[in-house]
Amino acid sequence: MESKEYISSSSFGNNFDKLMQRLNHNETSGICIGPEVSRIFAEIILAKVDQNVCRNLEEKKTPIRHGVNYECKRYVDNYYIFTNDPITADVVEHELSIALREYNLHLNAGKREFEKRPFYSKKSLVIDEISESLGALWEKLFEPVFLPESGRRVLSPRRIYKYRSLFGKITREIKAACFASELGYDAVANYVIGAVRKKVIDIADSYLVLLSLKDSPVVGSDYRQIFFFLLDMGFYFFTLHPTVASSLRLSHAIVRAAQHLQEYDSEGFDIIKEASLRWASQLARAPSFEGVLSKESVIPIELLNILISLKQFGSDGNLENDIISIIKIDRKNIGYFDLVVKLFIYGNRIQFFEQREEIWKNICQRISSEKSLNKSSEMVHLLLDTLACPYLDQIKRADLLRDSWSRMGSNLGTLSTAEAKTLIDEIQQQHWFVRWEGVDLLNMIEKKELNSVYS
Repeated sequence: MESKEYISSSSFGNNFDKLMQRLNHNETSGICIGPEVSRIFAEIILAKVDQNVCRNLEEKKTPIRHGVNYECKRYVDNYYIFTNDPITADVVEHELSIALREYNLHLNAGKREFEKRPFYSKKSLVIDEISESLGALWEKLFEPVFLPESGRRVLSPRRIYKYRSLFGKITREIKAACFASELGYDAVANYVIGAVRKKVIDIADSYLVLLSLKDSPVVGSDYRQIFFFLLDMGFYFFTLHPTVASSLRLSHAIVRAAQHLQEYDSEGFDIIKEASLRWASQLARAPSFEGVLSKESVIPIELLNILISLKQFGSDGNLENDIISIIKIDRKNIGYFDLVVKLFIYGNRIQFFEQREEIWKNICQRISSEKSLNKSSEMVHLLLDTLACPYLDQIKRADLLRDSWSRMGSNLGTLSTAEAKTLIDEIQQQHWFVRWEGVDLLNMIEKKELNSVYS
């Protein structure tokens, strides 16, 4: 609030506010989702809101004290108010809404829930029911095998004889549980995909142990079939309710299954590869993505994560190119994330020469339109990753570096052609924000999952 009164002054508040504007296309309303700095910015604001609420409640004629009359817990932007008195809860909520309004923030009335003891929400109920259904499904799909040496049990896939019947049964049971709890798929899809990911990891990790047993229960075709079933199930629920968190979980399952089949079952690898590409194509056309894809300013990160994971299959990229067209990131005036993902997917494949040329034009236009590169984090990301990208012509990258040199900061002097080429050689030896080659997709996805705040 103080920064608003002294707009022209040089202060932490003003400088931080300008940074958030640049991250958000110079918009002054809202916070750019994604960068870790956004979390810091949001926490600064909401921590102040928390202080104001406590102070205002204590200054009332009949003081309402935190830790005495009520408890208020916050996780990121979710508030949980605990009190023995519903009237007190209403007063706290009212003060919270006033404190938020000072920063042009508002409570989402649609997400407001009032629970009495014992605390057992509708979501808890539906998750418990689905957990029971999944447990029954796992019993049909897997045979537990006891390992005497370690004293633990691992799972061996059974042969699936009634695939469609079994698949239909579990989807109907989950649908019925959602209906009975008056909740949508948004409450359970991520949980189901997480369960699928765990089973993919479990059976892949125990494969060699089971294979080494004297009376090994391993049947290669059964592993192939179970991977197909689990990924089919993962794609199905992801299509119903795609989120960034669930896209990472599904991507993890895709890459882990692909790695296993690539090493132990080449025929199964080709089968799952074809199926995954087909599922991804259907996903891009799903109604759940229509709303997102209709907004040109919105980047479908959920689908792009899946596309990147498909690189584990080493496909020719043609289907990914078709999907890129479907999800409309082939449009002009696209941003850093769109351009980088497209470059990553196309790689250095000859058949995508024209697409790379179009990407290059877009990159040059974006960078040349920025007068001061050191004041735009998106342009710095884009420039550094472009200069390091081995899929783009090296001479062109050197020319781009020379053209951009004077806009990177003051007192940099001039850059000769020879110096630019030398710098490009040096830049290409290290990755900046994107590792273009030698990427360990599984490791990358695991890191993203660990860093995910909202999963």
